[in-house]
Amino acid sequence: MAIDLICYSTLLHEDVKKKIDELRSSFPQYFDDGFLLYYGRSIQQLSTDIVDDKEIAAREYSNETHRAIVAGYDIDAQSYFMCTLNDKSRIDKMNKVVREITHSFGTDNILILHNGEKQFGTNIQNKSS
Repeated sequence: MAIDLICYSTLLHEDVKKKIDELRSSFPQYFDDGFLLYYGRSIQQLSTDIVDDKEIAAREYSNETHRAIVAGYDIDAQSYFMCTLNDKSRIDKMNKVVREITHSFGTDNILILHNGEKQFGTNIQNKSS
C-alpha cells in the first residue's frame, strides 16, 4: 500500500527545492526514511538540455497532465513535488507531515492531493465548489 501525496505549489521549482531542504533538515524525524520528499519538477517549462524527442514528448505529456489536474482548483501551480510514505508503521504521522508541509509553503501556496484525489490542509478550493 503506497501512500503518495502530490503537492502542487505556486512557487517556482528552485524555491520548492529550498523549502524541501528546509523541511528535511527541520524534521528529520519524519523525512529521514519514514516519509520521502522528492524535488519534483516545474510544470511550466521544459529543460533546454533535452535533445531526445521521446523525452520531450513524455515531459510535455506530463506537464499537460499536471496542468489538467490543477485546472479544477483555484491555484496557479508553477511546480509539483511528491511526498511518499516509505514506512507503513509511520502512517499515524501523516497528518503531522501534511501540516508541516502546508505550514512551510503557506495554505494559499500549496495544493496537496492524495493519490490525485483528496485535498489536504490547504485554502485552495475546487473551482466547482
